[in-house]
Amino acid sequence: MSTVSTTNIYSIFDEIVQPQEDPNASGSLNDARGVGVSDVELQAACTAVLPGGSFYNDHAGVLANALAYSLTADAITNGGPGQLSRVEIEGQCAKFAAYGLSLADVLATEALIPLAAFNVFAFEPKIAYEPPILAYAQKDTPAS
Repeated sequence: MSTVSTTNIYSIFDEIVQPQEDPNASGSLNDARGVGVSDVELQAACTAVLPGGSFYNDHAGVLANALAYSLTADAITNGGPGQLSRVEIEGQCAKFAAYGLSLADVLATEALIPLAAFNVFAFEPKIAYEPPILAYAQKDTPAS
């Protein structure tokens, strides 16, 4: 079985995935197999008074977060989970957006979220049941 190291970055301000605090946070991963997992709660590293830990780092906001970007780059560069010890935490937490993004980019993206939500609700056709698994995908389906 192959192992995949994981860098898991989450926010206490996530409005979708709950709960997001304490040892039972649903955003936290357990490294039970010892493959290498780095769990980083943005507000534990940045505090909520710094831009990197503030309230706009919600579910979608983590994607533009400077510390999240640095941890991701660290994981790719070093071949394993991203480690806070290898990034410049204070400087990343002081930024409003990741490298290459401006505050205007972040605000423009956030402004599109209500439009995206509207389009999800307006999409047709709607179904109220789970469709059956298609034949080509049933090969690996356990018998019920």
